[in-house]
Amino acid sequence: MSTDTLFTNAEWLSAGNKWGDIPAHVKHAGKQEFLIPGPIRAEILPSYRISVQEMLAFNLPNQTVTVNVIDPVNFFSRHAADRISEASLMRLRRLSDSTASVVGKLVEMRKQAWLDGNKSLRYIHLSNTVTSYFPLWLVSFWEAVLDLGKMCANRGLPANEWLNAEIRQRRSAERRQLAGDARAFLAALPWDVEMVRTLWRFLGPHFTTGSQQDTMLDMLGDRIAARPDLAGWLHVKSLALSPKIMEAATGHETDKYETDQTFRYIENLVETLRATRNLC
Repeated sequence: MSTDTLFTNAEWLSAGNKWGDIPAHVKHAGKQEFLIPGPIRAEILPSYRISVQEMLAFNLPNQTVTVNVIDPVNFFSRHAADRISEASLMRLRRLSDSTASVVGKLVEMRKQAWLDGNKSLRYIHLSNTVTSYFPLWLVSFWEAVLDLGKMCANRGLPANEWLNAEIRQRRSAERRQLAGDARAFLAALPWDVEMVRTLWRFLGPHFTTGSQQDTMLDMLGDRIAARPDLAGWLHVKSLALSPKIMEAATGHETDKYETDQTFRYIENLVETLRATRNLC
């Protein structure tokens, strides 16, 4: 999208303006510069419609492991971006992205960098002699690759390897069948839907750790609340209650439990449980 159709470049770009001070229509124009065009996105990133298995097999660019100390501002250039060709698309698919920390800084800087008059980015983390100038949406591509890489490395690929191992094991035919069914589902489910994005958190052998435990307790609490025969005398609380109970137990020999207002919630909960027991 040409920003000239929305405002005068000379009025806003390279004029010392700050992103937080410009009007909404100028911000809208700037954000458009960082959107990857649909046809190009289909060439360099996984389609929204492919399955989880296909997404895991998609060949994403590697991420640079080590990089010389480079000021992120030097990635941006006032030079006009080169025309995107089949050759440049191939380079996007093959060239290594910058490090996660650098990409994060570029994401933070990108809007102000555009407002300062920058028109393109370069792969200077690979060589300071790089002469190809890519559109500003290159930083959005790097950000997307980074997010997809984390998803695959932290959840998808380990889970896939775990399923393959379960399919190969000979100890339990039932586990082989379940693992095979799970892999078949992953080959049918589209990867970029809300349900799958939520389920990513539970893929792999560590699904009972961290906030996932609270999520499962919330689900259990909802089921109990839906049953009148259980809701009256069963209460499901989050894991955050456990350390508070232990703290209360530690100070039980003093008057801290009776006087400290931070324990009032626990005392009320205990009284409610006692009343419920007596009713039963």
